[in-house]
Amino acid sequence: MRCIRTESGKGLRMNSATQRGTIYRGYVLGMLFLAYAFNYIDRILLGIVQEPIKAEFGLTDFQLGLLGGPAFAILYTLLGIPIARRAERTSRVRIITFAMLLWSSMTALCGLSYNYLQLLLTRLGVSIGEAGLTPPAQSVIADYFPASIRTTALGIYSLGVPVGAILAAFAGGGLAEHFGWRMAFIIMGLPGILIALIIWLTIKEPPRAEGAPVSSLGEALRILLAKRSFRNLIAAASLSATVTYGIGQYLTSFVVRAHSLALSDASKLTGITIGIFAGLGTFLGGYLSDRLAARQRGAIGYVPAVALIIATPAYMLAFASQSFWLMVVALFTGAAFHYVYLAPMYAMAQGIATPRMRATAVALLLLVVNLVGYGIGPPLVGAASDWLMSVKAIDSSPAAGLRRALVLVALLQPLSALYYWRAGRTLDADWLD
Repeated sequence: MRCIRTESGKGLRMNSATQRGTIYRGYVLGMLFLAYAFNYIDRILLGIVQEPIKAEFGLTDFQLGLLGGPAFAILYTLLGIPIARRAERTSRVRIITFAMLLWSSMTALCGLSYNYLQLLLTRLGVSIGEAGLTPPAQSVIADYFPASIRTTALGIYSLGVPVGAILAAFAGGGLAEHFGWRMAFIIMGLPGILIALIIWLTIKEPPRAEGAPVSSLGEALRILLAKRSFRNLIAAASLSATVTYGIGQYLTSFVVRAHSLALSDASKLTGITIGIFAGLGTFLGGYLSDRLAARQRGAIGYVPAVALIIATPAYMLAFASQSFWLMVVALFTGAAFHYVYLAPMYAMAQGIATPRMRATAVALLLLVVNLVGYGIGPPLVGAASDWLMSVKAIDSSPAAGLRRALVLVALLQPLSALYYWRAGRTLDADWLD
């Protein structure tokens, strides 16, 4: 912030225009964070209420995985590129508004589904809307915040994931238990419409870098894929996302089956895990990366690499343990270190792209990350759970298959850590802003 010395020379006062600009910048970040929180509420709510859906429709774990995986991932990822290209040329705020109106409406319509096909189609609708948030939102953040504090800003934006998770878990789980899973979708979907209108009326489209050209899609692909840090980032983020979405969809179900908790209690535990401890990791990932990157740019890759190595044994202990409290402590620890990767992942994509390529860079990253993470993670865990449940073993409890499937998916994290480390080693050479 710029300060001006008073006429007496005895004190300093803050430039009021700069102060107002800083406050407004914080407001923009706050509203985009809120939009991302509701984006994640609508996404994670399915995992919170899937046990009653499974019972009502007679579904397998693999069918549930298709609802949370490919049904969401395919259009969400494929539409991200054309939406991002549009965002490079037109109003990003307008795109965010329309996207939020669509996904919030479709979430509410999930509550009106009375068979598996209808629910599948409404989840497709949710994915279309949600594809329009993150690329333009992160491009807006990059234009409002300088590189020196951008990872922290993106870390705050990324807190929408844990905050959305805790709201979905506490509110969605309680609504499902008392009023049914359909009412949970309706009530949790409708507030997003109001938030979309507030964003439309109060957020200004930030000015773009003067004279910055808009690269063609082919040129953007050529420039980004030529950077070793971007290629390693895609591999790292895809693997960590597979763990994130695979565990995220089945965590509430695991606690219900393995430790006999009621749905509302199990969903609260999920909310605390992802909302508080994963939120702590998300914020610290952004904060530590900014602090350490001031001395060594590669720290933006090294921080998530180290954190994922620590998260792996914690998750394995959580899912293998028969003790409820040991499971809780290990789960909280695993989530805190696991989610450190979120803000650095986005910061790397923004930092190695030109100003008029940032939305495209994020969309390209999310294209691969979500096709792999969402497209493979939940159905992989579901299929492994169904198959391992049928394998003769000492453990024949209702959670036996799911327990082993979650342990196996956690083992992808060290490989993800390797690619984050490799991205960090070349990041300084590829960094633009």
